Amino acid sequence: QPCACGRSGMKSYFLCRECLMSRPECKKCFLEHHAKSLFFHWAYEWDVKNGYFVKKDVSAIGGILDFCRNKELGCSRDPNNNPVQLIVAEPNGVHSTLVRYCRCASAPDRWDQLFQADMFPATLESPGTAFTFDCLRRFDIHTKTSRKNAYDYCLYLQRITDNMFPGNISDVYDNFLVIARVWQTLMIEKWLGQGHGIDEELPDRPKGNVIPYCPICCEQGVNMEQGWEHSPYVLSHLHQSRKTIDGNFQANRYSKNADPDDDSFFNGRSFFPSKEEVDEYERTVPQLQSFKHKADCGWIKAIAKQNSKKFRGMDITGIINRQCDHVFVEASANMTAGERYATTDLCQAKAEGLRRVKPGQKSHDKVVSYDAMCAYCVNFKKRFQKYFPHLYEDIKSTRVCIPLVHVQNHADICMYLYASVYKPCVGRFIGETAEMLWPELNQIGGATRQMTPGRREDTIIFHMTYWNFRKQNNTATTLYNDLVAAIQLYRDHCDHFLGVCEALGCDKVNDYNRLDRSPQIDPKNKKVFKSVYAHDQSKGLPLVVCSTNSAHLFIAPSRDQLLDTLKHSTETKQLFTDSFLVSNVLTREDRRPLRRKVAGVKSRKTRDMAADRSEMEKLEKERKKLEDRVSTWREAQATFMPGCWEHVAKSHASNPENEKLFLPSDFGAGDRVRLGLESLAEEEARLREAHGIDLIARLQYICQIISALNDRKIIHTRGQDQHTKSSKLLKTQQDLRTARLADYNRNRKALDHLGKLDEDYFPFLTVQDTYRKSSELKRRIGDSRATDGRLWTAGARLPTTEEAGPSTKRVLLDRGEDVPPGMRILLS
Repeated sequence: QPCACGRSGMKSYFLCRECLMSRPECKKCFLEHHAKSLFFHWAYEWDVKNGYFVKKDVSAIGGILDFCRNKELGCSRDPNNNPVQLIVAEPNGVHSTLVRYCRCASAPDRWDQLFQADMFPATLESPGTAFTFDCLRRFDIHTKTSRKNAYDYCLYLQRITDNMFPGNISDVYDNFLVIARVWQTLMIEKWLGQGHGIDEELPDRPKGNVIPYCPICCEQGVNMEQGWEHSPYVLSHLHQSRKTIDGNFQANRYSKNADPDDDSFFNGRSFFPSKEEVDEYERTVPQLQSFKHKADCGWIKAIAKQNSKKFRGMDITGIINRQCDHVFVEASANMTAGERYATTDLCQAKAEGLRRVKPGQKSHDKVVSYDAMCAYCVNFKKRFQKYFPHLYEDIKSTRVCIPLVHVQNHADICMYLYASVYKPCVGRFIGETAEMLWPELNQIGGATRQMTPGRREDTIIFHMTYWNFRKQNNTATTLYNDLVAAIQLYRDHCDHFLGVCEALGCDKVNDYNRLDRSPQIDPKNKKVFKSVYAHDQSKGLPLVVCSTNSAHLFIAPSRDQLLDTLKHSTETKQLFTDSFLVSNVLTREDRRPLRRKVAGVKSRKTRDMAADRSEMEKLEKERKKLEDRVSTWREAQATFMPGCWEHVAKSHASNPENEKLFLPSDFGAGDRVRLGLESLAEEEARLREAHGIDLIARLQYICQIISALNDRKIIHTRGQDQHTKSSKLLKTQQDLRTARLADYNRNRKALDHLGKLDEDYFPFLTVQDTYRKSSELKRRIGDSRATDGRLWTAGARLPTTEEAGPSTKRVLLDRGEDVPPGMRILLS
């Protein structure tokens, strides 16, 4: 078709598929539209003979990229200024194009002209290849987000240029390796302010460093308010740095020929220490090939016995990182023979040098977590005093702990010595944040282990820097979500804590507060210890233990023993001495087991006539006893409740276990007034309150038995026979728990009918409300977000803020240093 420009003889043979809503046009119009900013769009020329479009570079149809800025008056009109060929890598492919460099008197060098045109030359002298900034920028994002390596990206450029014959396209891979590395280094320098005099604004930081700092972690002179050093110890968590250390064996490197001059472009200004620092450190520090410290912990023994074969053929076996609890990387160091303490010290020293404490300044509280801390911390401060004396003041008050997931695999004593949950004023520090980077970094491990030493370090630095950059972008949202979750968790735990304290009473709480929190280790046997947080086997539940084929079985109290609790309850005797209402409650207690037995006989699938006859005879005897008790009850009822005899006469039941017993709670408020049962209703309400307290105590006792059975089953039960016996015994206790829960809720319902129910004092309970953390096993993952069920705070009235007097506060504040600071402020 003729071109829309109307020029004579100009046909619309040229199409650009990258311009939005483009239409075919003539050559002259196409070149005019793509002269400068759109020069690297592909031109699709219509092949009249074959009837399809042919993809061409703009220079192939007469276009030339002119760098002269003087237009008609410049060197563009010089006939001797011939265009030269330039290979340009652009996001849409690799172009072999023609460019005309400016040759005016004021013209810069060719490489400078390319930079001004947003192109990065592969060489400074007579550049023949260049990469557009857009191409490098896109690769930078691709490699950091999808882990695409340079080889795959260059292959993509060839394929998108010509997918049928990519071998005909110039291979820019070798040049791209160098230029992409330089580009990423320059971008980090720019992002982190080295091109804008950032060192003058932050003089206390190391000069020239290009590490993205965590904006949340404490840094004196940057984000700490004046006078923080005068804060009380209970608020030290507000000015605290929490760090975590971990090693990774996927970021290793094979021992192979490499350029000895290929060093990192950063040379110690980023996460890794410089080559000179490492060489000097290795000359002065003994390079232990394995852990020489004698350790009692199984985790440390497992690390020390790592198979050295897995490090064969490697000169770098991995890296070790230190990160803050906000998951910002602070420092890294290469491991050369496993995870050695010397390498960990080097990483620690690199990280500590980022935020130095000036002479005379007070250092804020620091906590460091490491999965091998139980052995590492033995001499680490002495090693720092010897090999890093300039940093000793910064680390001498550092407290240590083990990550909460890793500590589960350590010896039991490590839990109470090094778990952060047992450290005062450490807060909710899980200590596992160093693990979060590894899934991202492991994706580039297959490439970095084949790289030269310098390029490998730089590649890891690029990805770690971008990791910190992303974390910084999400800091505000993360902090807000964490704060909202922490406030809610605090409220839940505070309510539960106050409920438990009220249920236990002042004496027990104050006795506990006077106990020493630190674990006591036996000097003769370091594996034996005592802690207020650990279960003392000598003071366990009062269970009778019998051993059958090494299976530990526990005998729970019988039904008669539990009922005897009610009969001899001091509270019950004080509240109501007459046996009338007590005998009614006990009669109801006796009817329910009989109902279950009858239902069990009827539900049997297999019939044994002799067994059924024997069982029915037993049931009849029990029915006779129950019938005698009901008769006795009716005689007493005629005396105490003469007005309700008309209701008794109307009730018909074939069996005594189904016969309805009438108490004030069985009538509505109007009927109680009509029948004159108000005073008796008051007495029944007081009796049922005492009965409810006793039922709560029974339920707690049964749940303790169930918890102990579960724990001992995990620890001791082995084999099918033992599992069957322990499961049967556990099922018996669970059935008893279900029955007692039903009794409690029925008693609660009766209180409700009497109008005397306190919902907070006697809450409705389900099986989930009987949950109890194990007091025998050590702390488990997730325990900090879980609380015991409502059963363990039932029967305790929590005072309101107005009702809370000095005695209530004394329960919590008698030992103020052990009370959570936020709760202490709230209550005081």
